[in-house]
Amino acid sequence: MRAMDYTFISYSRQDHTFVDKLVADLQQAGIRVWRDTEQIQAGAQWQREIEDALENAVALLYVSSK
Repeated sequence: MRAMDYTFISYSRQDHTFVDKLVADLQQAGIRVWRDTEQIQAGAQWQREIEDALENAVALLYVSSK
């Protein structure tokens, strides 16, 4: 995903069920979302991909676990 308007979602894997629903709701509302499991391709340098995505995001949504 290039420098288009999107929200970067940061979360713990233990919260994936909640985040799955959140992402679906945001996308249904027309909000583009960047999520590691969907945007990072196999074999990619994941740390660099995440850094680039954070730099280009218009918003950061941080999901905090208990």
